[in-house]
Amino acid sequence: MDVDDLVSEDYVSVLTKAAKENDFDTFVFRQERVYADKASTGRNDAVLFETISKTEELERFFANPTKLGVYNILCSRRFLTANGIIFPVGYKYYEDYRFLYTVFALSSKILSSDAVLYYYLLQDGSAMARFSADRINCLEIIEELSPFIKENAPEFSEHFDKWAVSRLRWSVLWQGAMA
Repeated sequence: MDVDDLVSEDYVSVLTKAAKENDFDTFVFRQERVYADKASTGRNDAVLFETISKTEELERFFANPTKLGVYNILCSRRFLTANGIIFPVGYKYYEDYRFLYTVFALSSKILSSDAVLYYYLLQDGSAMARFSADRINCLEIIEELSPFIKENAPEFSEHFDKWAVSRLRWSVLWQGAMA
């Protein structure tokens, strides 16, 4: 969790309920991107859980990567340890994408909820709103994922090879042009 972001009033209770009542490798919940003056962190009425396939989650992540982050998933320690999943070190950008693609490709049980539990606060001038040449150097962290995806999520592999790296390259170019 980022120090400047917010969570819903029932964040801990929903995560606890998900963990106690369900067996999963990864639990995915919603987040909203809001400005601080518009943030409302109420409670979720009825929290429903559904199991989805890793291909479905990979597709959701690919379709809108800004809707998913390391801040709106909960992974089982057993799952992370058994698969040797660690957060990549030494990168300023896209290490979260690498982590998420790895987690989703290896998860056999993904639990999902539409409950909004996390509020990502948008701030003008933040590090994520600025362009840095480091973004270009960090593309390698995603480019190197292709063989891993092919082995662990073959049904998503062709889609990943064709679009995932291209999408990030386009994003970096767009950010550079905007800067």
